[in-house]
Amino acid sequence: MSKKEFKKGIGYVPEWYVDFPASDINKYFDKGIPSGCIMQIQGDGEGTFKTTLALQVASNVQNLGHDVAYVDAENAVFMDVDEEGSQTNNWFNDLGVSLEQLYIIPQKGMEQLYEDIKVLIKEYGVKFIVLDSIHAMQPTKVHEQDAGESVIGLHAKIHGTELVKLSGLLREHNATLCAINHKKDVITNQGSMGKRAIGGKGWGFYSQIIIVTKRTTSKYILDDKDLIPLEIYLEKNKFGESFKTVKTEVKQGYGIVPEYEQLRKLMDEGRITKKGGWYKLDGETIGNGTENAVQWLKENG
Repeated sequence: MSKKEFKKGIGYVPEWYVDFPASDINKYFDKGIPSGCIMQIQGDGEGTFKTTLALQVASNVQNLGHDVAYVDAENAVFMDVDEEGSQTNNWFNDLGVSLEQLYIIPQKGMEQLYEDIKVLIKEYGVKFIVLDSIHAMQPTKVHEQDAGESVIGLHAKIHGTELVKLSGLLREHNATLCAINHKKDVITNQGSMGKRAIGGKGWGFYSQIIIVTKRTTSKYILDDKDLIPLEIYLEKNKFGESFKTVKTEVKQGYGIVPEYEQLRKLMDEGRITKKGGWYKLDGETIGNGTENAVQWLKENG
């Protein structure tokens, strides 16, 4: 092997970066979420908007001009047909995801799903893949109802083996994989309670970014029935600071809306005040009710 094959100080340079929808989390990345990485969005409990946030990132990637894919391992997506006979999905539309730039891969054995992901990256040029979810990907033996002792541990083993292959492939083709994951309660041999992510240790090792979402029940400053308070914890971040928790809110069906974040921050700073249903910015009335205040911010920056 010739020494000329190696150069000092040369490594992978991401081809593109994309923003995470929560600005208070996004600021902890150097330039954004980069191409060539594996990330997880884990849910601490049910209904924590994991898929919503992943699809918002996917929409941002589409805005860069790239195709994305959604691996529907849970068979959760249903399509409608519009008046012109074309398939549509209002949820995707409301989150800003274009079906014209989206491949949807249905549930099948996990071995085949991993092959599909590799084909999408290598042959179709897909730059961002949402895998929904790690837990729902099951070995072909499970789908064929051949579960038994031989299947125990196979789930984690396949994940680990495929992640080794994908980690290099993603960099080679400047693509990023975003996997939806769950945390589940476990009882150790000592009897203490805790939570751990699903899918085996490989996912934690090969993921450069791990984000954990959790719904909170405390009264929130915006006090709007359509807004769900959410805590986002940056558990692992190879591109900036880790172990950061931020509070935000998710609007049902629309995800994180920048103007709601802006409204909350201005209220935290004391620049926007609320009396009854009326909002004022630096003493000037901007609207009655949260929706009107947000609309004013949209129109006036």
